[in-house]
Amino acid sequence: MASITPNTKIPKFRRDVIDRKWHCHIRLVLLLTLCSKVADAANDNGTARPLVAGLNTTASTNTYTEAYAYGETHPTRDGESWSGWCASLMWRAGNLPEASACPTAIDAYSRSTVVSKDAAAAPSGAFHWWDIGADGHVAMATTGGWAMMASCHVEVSWGDCIGVTPVTDYTSATGATYLGWSYDYDTAEIADVHGGTPPSPAPSGIPASATASNGVPDTTYYMHQQVYATAHGYSGPIDGVLGTNSWTGTQRGLADDGYGYTGPDDGVPGTNTYMAMQRLAAGWGYTGPVDGDLGPNSYKGLASYFNTI
Repeated sequence: MASITPNTKIPKFRRDVIDRKWHCHIRLVLLLTLCSKVADAANDNGTARPLVAGLNTTASTNTYTEAYAYGETHPTRDGESWSGWCASLMWRAGNLPEASACPTAIDAYSRSTVVSKDAAAAPSGAFHWWDIGADGHVAMATTGGWAMMASCHVEVSWGDCIGVTPVTDYTSATGATYLGWSYDYDTAEIADVHGGTPPSPAPSGIPASATASNGVPDTTYYMHQQVYATAHGYSGPIDGVLGTNSWTGTQRGLADDGYGYTGPDDGVPGTNTYMAMQRLAAGWGYTGPVDGDLGPNSYKGLASYFNTI
């Protein structure tokens, strides 16, 4: 093989591989080319991007909860927009192996096994596929017919063109052709995708919040809290942004449902409101003190309940 120097012209492959020394970068890129695999995924215009960390060097892929948490906690892709990087998000969030890396979503689709076109039947951690543009689109199934994706067409945004949205809404908004869902992404699967039947969606249709497992309140957690508040007078939007009216409905619910809240329904939460919320959480796995100090365990219990409504 000819020697490679910093001045050697390298084709602008659309790839994203692990961040090592410069010579290791180039040799790995060339090796992946010979194997007809592109690490990470193509962006929307095919320009070269910096090589960054993200290659799976372990024997296992992420669980659904881990993959979902990755999306929630990465509002940008290396400081830039996720727009055009749908396949990259799947690969990174799932900690998928190098062998499953594909240049585009439509290429990954051609290497995957579609199970059904019934989007609502997809278990959490499965992959949804669309035919749109030259590169296609892919997303990860969450719950209740929703999906996590890198797109500007999301109902609940986590950052710059990343978030969750109903599969049907994305299809309608973009005019894309829905191709179905698969357990695998080019033969690689989320670790627990076969762990059970698809979680039943809450009556509200909002996907379950990961707060029930990680104890960190997220947008969907607050959306569920607003749904709770609607049963007690709240009539505003379900947008995950809690304001005075959202809290007023929550306080009324905590009083009406017997959780010991006796303060005013003024929409200003304090210790008494939080203590009542801990009493609610106690019925859903919380075993800590009722002291008005909401921590991860309090939120896990609250989310376990809120996810049911």
